[in-house]
Amino acid sequence: MPQLDKLRSHLAAVPALAYLFGFLVSSTIELIAGDSLATLLGLPGMPSLFGITLVQRELLMLPSVFAYDVLIYVLPIYVVARLCAPFIPKLTSRIPERFSAPFYVLLAFLVVQLWGGHHEYRSLVLSLMGVNIVLAASLNLINGYMGEFSVGHAGFMGVGAYVASILTVWVFPRSLGHLTFPLALLAGGACAGLAGLLVAIPSFKIRGDYLAIITLAVNYIIKNGIENIERIGGSRGFMGMAKLTNIPWAFVWSALTVWLIRNFVLSPRGRAVVAIREDEIAAETMTVNTRYTKIVAFCLSSFFAGIAGGLFAHVLLYINPSTFSLLKSTEVLVMVYLGGMASMSGSLIGAVTFTLLLEMLRPLEVWKWVLIPMLLVAMLLRRHAGLMGFREFSFLSPREEAKSYGSASD
Repeated sequence: MPQLDKLRSHLAAVPALAYLFGFLVSSTIELIAGDSLATLLGLPGMPSLFGITLVQRELLMLPSVFAYDVLIYVLPIYVVARLCAPFIPKLTSRIPERFSAPFYVLLAFLVVQLWGGHHEYRSLVLSLMGVNIVLAASLNLINGYMGEFSVGHAGFMGVGAYVASILTVWVFPRSLGHLTFPLALLAGGACAGLAGLLVAIPSFKIRGDYLAIITLAVNYIIKNGIENIERIGGSRGFMGMAKLTNIPWAFVWSALTVWLIRNFVLSPRGRAVVAIREDEIAAETMTVNTRYTKIVAFCLSSFFAGIAGGLFAHVLLYINPSTFSLLKSTEVLVMVYLGGMASMSGSLIGAVTFTLLLEMLRPLEVWKWVLIPMLLVAMLLRRHAGLMGFREFSFLSPREEAKSYGSASD
């Protein structure tokens, strides 16, 4: 449609940084006048997720929700973005390249904290979003960059969740929770990284579907093993954790995970990971130590899955072995393939989109598990590599050599 293409090109002409500034202003306006405007429009309160869940429960609220979103979000973001657009190139040109990524991260954190910090439900959703970003980015290292097919990522998440929870509940003083929380997360990640050897070593001799079966078996081994340890609750689960995961912690770990995995992929060892994806035999011929590379990749991926598990446990304050089943591993796979293979940008988009879809479609109950897969199938028919497959945002590839490289078969 010509009109739709014209609108898309009109919006695309504005730099993304300008929209980020617009969202910052919009969040400030909502913080000051959101409750008053919601009361004036007859809404029960400030909409949590743009009013989508409210409309699903009460369709008659649609006009009020639409007016709220336009006045709070659409108009301020558009106006501020258009006003800032001419000054963005001057601003970015004055920022040294080594400070450009921290600048974007800091601005994004201000937006996220301002938008979600004053609303408990938004804080929960944003915290879970950070956990999912860590999970998607870590699995993308294996399924996207290395070309393997792992379907047991939730098992490593479970290891990290239980280790971190045991440390914060039984070992570390509760009064020092926020100080010892990073140590608990790192310990959970380290244990999960060691568990990754259960997959890394068999990968020396098998690939493809057979390796997927092994990762599935490892997932069940970890899940059933935890269920039979009564000391930590067995099948009843484990609780007693303090609510230590908040927006800052979730944001820091998600940003750190994306940055570290991105730098790893751009390193010589990361190039070896991509070489294994393209042709493992050719990589060995070119002196790539494929066994060592696989161990590093699987352990690094499992390490961050353990970090995500620790964060997840301290969001919900209760964990159960059934949480880390094949269904959870499938959710992570959906995030990776939705966002895009071999792309940290895709991991961001996939995790954010999937988390929002789950929350926005929650009123549909079990029917959301019909609608979400249908949307995924429809999207993959149009873009088989995902939304950002083998591509990156500019702030994740500032140098020429950082640009994403596609598969030879793509």
